[in-house]
Amino acid sequence: MTQYSPVPQAHRAAKPATDTTRAVQQSFKDKLDFTDQQSFADAKRGFIATIDPLTIAHDRSQRAVYDLSLCVYIYIYICMSLYLSLPLPPALSPP
Repeated sequence: MTQYSPVPQAHRAAKPATDTTRAVQQSFKDKLDFTDQQSFADAKRGFIATIDPLTIAHDRSQRAVYDLSLCVYIYIYICMSLYLSLPLPPALSPP
């Protein structure tokens, strides 16, 4: 039987971004037009788009490798729990 030991507390703490991460983030900030607020308004307004079908098939066969329709039920459960102020099960709770 495998012995489980959680990650030590010292390794769980947030770390500052590396110089590389900061450079990449700055490059995107420089490239993107944050004065155009339309995308933010669209996102705040609600649902924008979907994929159809909700099942992603394997490229060499038709078997499903990912079925997003199963995720819909989890999403609805989370939304309703938050709306009704119900506690989420530990598996669905944010860390």
